[in-house]
Amino acid sequence: MTNQFNTKGITMKSAKLAPLSLGVCVWALCGPVSAQPDLPDSRGPFGSTASATLPIDVLPPGARALGLAGAFTAVADDATAAEANPAGLTILNQPEVSLHLRNSDFSVDFVDVEALDASSFGGPGGSLIKTFEDSSDNVSFASVVKPFDRFVVSAFYGNQLDISAATPTEVRFDPGFIDTFTNDNFLDAEVDGFGLSAAFRVNDMVSVGLTVKRTDLDVRSVDRLRVDDFNDFEDVFGDPQFGLGSRQDFADVIDDIGTVEAVLDGDDSDTVFNLGVLVNPNGKWSFGAVYKEGASFTVSGLTTVTTQLSCPGSDSLSTFCNDVFALVPDIVDSLNNQTVTPTRQEIGIPDRLTLGLALRPSDTLLLSLDLNLVEYEDLPAPRRGALGFGATSAGENLSNEVQYHVGVEKVFPLSGEWLNVFTVRGGVFEEKDRDGFRQLDTNDRHYTFGLGAVIRSLQVDLAYESSDTVDTFLLSGIYRFD
Repeated sequence: MTNQFNTKGITMKSAKLAPLSLGVCVWALCGPVSAQPDLPDSRGPFGSTASATLPIDVLPPGARALGLAGAFTAVADDATAAEANPAGLTILNQPEVSLHLRNSDFSVDFVDVEALDASSFGGPGGSLIKTFEDSSDNVSFASVVKPFDRFVVSAFYGNQLDISAATPTEVRFDPGFIDTFTNDNFLDAEVDGFGLSAAFRVNDMVSVGLTVKRTDLDVRSVDRLRVDDFNDFEDVFGDPQFGLGSRQDFADVIDDIGTVEAVLDGDDSDTVFNLGVLVNPNGKWSFGAVYKEGASFTVSGLTTVTTQLSCPGSDSLSTFCNDVFALVPDIVDSLNNQTVTPTRQEIGIPDRLTLGLALRPSDTLLLSLDLNLVEYEDLPAPRRGALGFGATSAGENLSNEVQYHVGVEKVFPLSGEWLNVFTVRGGVFEEKDRDGFRQLDTNDRHYTFGLGAVIRSLQVDLAYESSDTVDTFLLSGIYRFD
């Protein structure tokens, strides 16, 4: 049971062997405090404990696509095709603009690696699995599309994440070592960007398309851990052989604090592409395939490790402690120390290859299926704890996964003067475990439901997504010019 500020077992063993003399007490003091923290390698991953599980939305951005559980690759017949499958833009034969509004309620579980470190000392370091909760409203997508005979272009804006949340401060007391652990976490992150798409209809059955998008990440994450009575001087001075006071008495008068603050604060950008093909031979079925490159970001951070040692009181025990500390000023000075190490965190969105099939048994019924090969193996590893223990053994090997998305749509044609079509949709899809920690299982099943209506030249769609991680309402409006 060790740590890199100190070795608790050595401390207690040294105290038991020490005779009743001030000189041996100083010797007992020197042993446990001589070690220095082993800080994270500045070249390694560092930063947000939640970076591996950031709820970045990788679904097609429209409410119609969400109502179909994202199974839109072989459909792709509206402005959101720029993200879903750019080849589908050739289906559009009129200029159109679209606006999409999203409300998201997040409940994101993550591993607090500082708490994991603290628990590895044998004390109650707090909850290893914590949750960020937030609700946000934003414009998730906006676009303009212009067809030119067999060639179509589109420009768009998309937002994939907007979250700001903090965990309640958690305090745990370890009566065995008289240590108090305090930790909390904060996360603010946004992912958005602008893109251009172009599609070309090769013939009546086959279209191809390309999207190029500049994606931006802006993130600030703060993870804090404080351990009171960290170096366990109360075990040395409070040994019954000394007869000066109990362990708790010395813990009350000595301010012996170790703190770690891991901060990630910055932004980065990456240019990525989507390349798609759409095959529609007879209108009864269609096939789509798209490769989506995932963005990769590197953001700077700092880890600050602070140790503080003092005995501010004026009672007899405080006076005794200060007398002992005066005999070893170099050691005491080393424990009143702050080390700041620049570090960095890599955050990635996995590449994915999607194959889609859409079946139309009738003019009013659509069945849609997407299979996604998600390249989780290329994601960066989550960071280890700043103290270097619990999280170092917490990693799990990620493997590439195949995920399915299934959706169904039923259209009800209407003969009203204004309302022409009413539509009902539903679907389901699953996300595999992708957080990188053995302690956390992020498998999640998502259920979706949607409604749609066409009011002359205006298409309005509403969708709802329900899962353990996020509940989303999405409202889309698409206006087609004559």
